[in-house]
Amino acid sequence: MEGFIIHFSENTSLYLYSSLLQANAAIIAIVGLFVIFKIQQMSSSIDVIKSSIMLDNGRRSTPEEVENFDRGTVQEKVNLLEVRRNGRGSYLPLYESWLEKLKYIGRLKKKIVVPTIALTTMIILNTVALVLASHLNLYFPSIEVIVAYLITLIQIIVWVYVAKIIINTVKKD
Repeated sequence: MEGFIIHFSENTSLYLYSSLLQANAAIIAIVGLFVIFKIQQMSSSIDVIKSSIMLDNGRRSTPEEVENFDRGTVQEKVNLLEVRRNGRGSYLPLYESWLEKLKYIGRLKKKIVVPTIALTTMIILNTVALVLASHLNLYFPSIEVIVAYLITLIQIIVWVYVAKIIINTVKKD
């Protein structure tokens, strides 16, 4: 029966956990790059909209109106748009586009919270496993294999979950 028990060599767990740590760090970097790019893209679009409205020189929309809209929260912006719809509706499509871009940025920030927490949790788990790997290998070799399999399985599930969220985010927006 002893022949069926799998044991890792002394360095196998160290290589496994350090590789998983590096992979998680790379995924966080790629997701972060994607999010920063999208936020910068939306912010640039908003700046173009602001400039377009400001070029009017106050004929249909005053600089104060633009500044008030810019400073307001999303709900305040929605309220200001309602006032514009009911009264002076100049540049309404530009203001609506501005608001939609801000809402997109907010949705994007909310969507990356859970994947970031999941990946960070896996980094912590892999770090703890890396620290304990030599101890487990020396004193509990059978448990070391079980721990490695469980962590690897959890890691794969987290990667699939993160990939699903990122793909859905790209598809929807």
